[in-house]
Amino acid sequence: FSRWRQRHPLGTQPVSASGSLWTILKTASGETRWFFLVYGISMLASSIPALLVLFFIRDRLDAEVYAGLFLLTYFIAGAIGTAIWRWVSVRTGKTRAWAISMGLAIVSFMWAALLGAGDIIPFVIICALSGVTFGADLVLPPSILADRLQSEVREDRAAAHFGVLAFEAK
Repeated sequence: FSRWRQRHPLGTQPVSASGSLWTILKTASGETRWFFLVYGISMLASSIPALLVLFFIRDRLDAEVYAGLFLLTYFIAGAIGTAIWRWVSVRTGKTRAWAISMGLAIVSFMWAALLGAGDIIPFVIICALSGVTFGADLVLPPSILADRLQSEVREDRAAAHFGVLAFEAK
């Protein structure tokens, strides 16, 4: 970093005011606004289970002692999923791969509604499958956005657009 900073001193590149979130969305192309809408819905859909999973494990599965196993399985599968979805995206395209991952996330997680007390192994499988699909959410949307910005010659607005992406993820 220090070497890079020496080659890029502060204040050498012009900074443009990005404006508010609404200004960014108003000046974005229709396709980019649609992308942000889909991404926002996707993040909302994944945040609800993330918020409720520990209650589900405790109250529905009666398996609070296994919470660490479930979470570890989910995140390891997510890390593995990043490589899987990169491979899939090269063969099908990034947008199609992301859509496939969303469908698989729904299918893999809907079985949780059928689980009851003591269903440890089925929930580990659900955690693994939904974790793999989580890997797509980690790598594909930022890559899709970068491609979109490059094709629209909007690299000067990249920081603002990625800021919107980060805001939606929260």
